Amino acid sequence: MFRDFVERVRRGDSSCEALDEAVSVARLVTRAYESSDDGRALLLAARTPAVVGRALSAVEAAVSKVAEVEESETPVEPAAAAPRRQPWTVRIAALVLLILAGAWAMHGVDWRALGNAFNHANLLWILVAALVNGVAIYAMAGRWLALVRPLSRSVSWLEAFKAMMVGFAVSTVVPARAGELARAEWLSRRSGLPRVSLLGTIMLDHLVNGVGMFAGIAAMPLLFEIPHWLRPGIILAAVVFGAATLAVLFLRPQRAGASATTGAETPVNVRSLVGRFVEHARSGLAAVRDRRALGLSLLASFAAWGLEIYVILFAMRAFGLHLPLAASFLMLMAVNLALVVPFAPPANLGTLEVGAMFALMEFGVPKEQALALALTYHALQIVPIGIASTLFGGLAVLSPVSARESSRP
Repeated sequence: MFRDFVERVRRGDSSCEALDEAVSVARLVTRAYESSDDGRALLLAARTPAVVGRALSAVEAAVSKVAEVEESETPVEPAAAAPRRQPWTVRIAALVLLILAGAWAMHGVDWRALGNAFNHANLLWILVAALVNGVAIYAMAGRWLALVRPLSRSVSWLEAFKAMMVGFAVSTVVPARAGELARAEWLSRRSGLPRVSLLGTIMLDHLVNGVGMFAGIAAMPLLFEIPHWLRPGIILAAVVFGAATLAVLFLRPQRAGASATTGAETPVNVRSLVGRFVEHARSGLAAVRDRRALGLSLLASFAAWGLEIYVILFAMRAFGLHLPLAASFLMLMAVNLALVVPFAPPANLGTLEVGAMFALMEFGVPKEQALALALTYHALQIVPIGIASTLFGGLAVLSPVSARESSRP
């Protein structure tokens, strides 16, 4: 390269050959340094390289402009699109179905027997179940983290765990899984990653979780005959899973490392904002083309499912139920399939209890004991998460805001 430069100087060659390519490479390298300094993935600059003149002064000005990238060149994160509401008929039908299921759960319950079931519960086993449930959530955070790592290597497992706990806590009071927005917001403020990109990783996280669930459904015939009441839930879950998979395959990045923004700048309008929104969401699906990330996420998913089976098993021990592992397995599948409904109430109130009771009564557990166990298992999903998220939120308020976080809009 230096010999060619010397020869061109000696010949007095002032042509612009390859200068545009040199500026493009310099711009790309500069952006790579910025990405390394920030510890996160960055889009390429939206503007195309300026046309470089023949004079040496014009070349120097172009290189200086590349070396000193202005802050405004960072793509502005698009506003989140308003979620599409479900039709009122679907929501009302799902709510009526939930009310009927709740009425069935309460019908004919011997309240004295229910109280005795709680009074004789072993608190030590409940504590063990709560601890194992915390480890299961930590494994879920690892499942999500593996899908976030292709965007940024600086995100820690603990931060992913905190974000997931905060998201779960918000979902206990806000319906329709709105806690996922809180999960993305929490990690975005601490990692600098775009919120929309994180929402893309969350969508992929649910798909990986679904792979684990369907692997369990495929294994059920080896343990017991699938109850007839579980089949509609399996069909509905398969439809939702298939639609989400098609959406991810359609939106996945075309090639690894592709720039999300190409060409000249476009005016800010609805079309351009939607385009940026889609590009950010697609960047969040980068793990689709990363076999290592998908493999680690699947391993964490299977670990989380396995731990959840033992959470239920230990909760059963607390109520004196020494059922086979298949009963815990069926209850876990029934609970998760019951959550795939068009209308998701806050904290999945009612849907979880109905699914758990159906599974337990399949193994001959009295209705009162099944309801007591279902309520206790639900409390294990809510109370520790609420306490932990309150602690994380309080520490976040008291801790100083980082420079990266304070620079975000």
